[in-house]
Order: sequence, then structure tokens, then C-alpha cells
Amino acid sequence: MKNHTKFWIIFSFIVLFVLGLMGGVLIDRYFFQSKSVFPTQPPRSRTSARFPSLEIMARELQLTAEQKDQIRSVFQNNDQRLRELHQEIIQKLRKIRGDLKEEIMTILNKEQAAKFEAMIQKYIKQRKKEWERRRKHPTTKTKPEGVTR
Repeated sequence: MKNHTKFWIIFSFIVLFVLGLMGGVLIDRYFFQSKSVFPTQPPRSRTSARFPSLEIMARELQLTAEQKDQIRSVFQNNDQRLRELHQEIIQKLRKIRGDLKEEIMTILNKEQAAKFEAMIQKYIKQRKKEWERRRKHPTTKTKPEGVTR
């Protein structure tokens, strides 16, 4: 066999090998792998559609001074109602958590109950640390005009 023919045969095998490798990688990536364990986008935070602030409403709706005062009053009245609802929900959640804990404690033996209590205390400490961290470094959110907290 001539050197020229050997070269083309070896070169063809190398090209076929590289193309097969690339094809295998692409097929594996796009057809056989499940979705990535790590999401490409950060998880959504618990935000809801924001109600327009008084400032935005005044600008876009061209409100009169009297209308602004009336709407400010509506915001303040509803803010109080929301605070009251929030307190009711907190009280109900505390009761449910207490009942849940009592039910679980009836199932556990003394050793398990002690470990369970330690787990709860650890969780409470962790939540307090997170809450303190958020208090020290709050996100920059603006409150609608007229809402006092």
C-alpha cells in the first residue's frame, strides 16, 4: 500500500472517531440525560402581583388631592385589617403546631421524645438566626404611599 493511501485511511478513521464522539456527546446531552439537578434559573421567590402604590395611581390616574386622601385612608384601613388577619393566622398556626407536637409525642418513646424536642429547639434556633439575619439585611422594598408600618 502506498503511503498516500495509508494516510487517507488513517485520517478517515480519525475523522469518523471524532464525529462519533461528538455525536455521542450531543445525543447523550439532549436525548438521554434528565433535566439538570441544578436549575438554570434561581427559584422564584414568594412574590405576588404588587398592588399599585398611591404615588403610581395618582400619576397614572391623575387623581385629585381629595381622591389621594381618600385612597390613603383606604390603604390605612385595610392595612389594619390585614394586620388583624395576620395575628389570627399566627395564633391558629401555633395551635395546630402544638397539637401536632402533642400527637407525635404520644407515639414516641422517652428517648425519641427527648431527641424530637432537641430537633425542635435546633430548628427554632435556626429560624431565629435566619430572622435576625433578614432583619439586619432587609431587602430593599418600598411601601405604597399611605401605608404605615
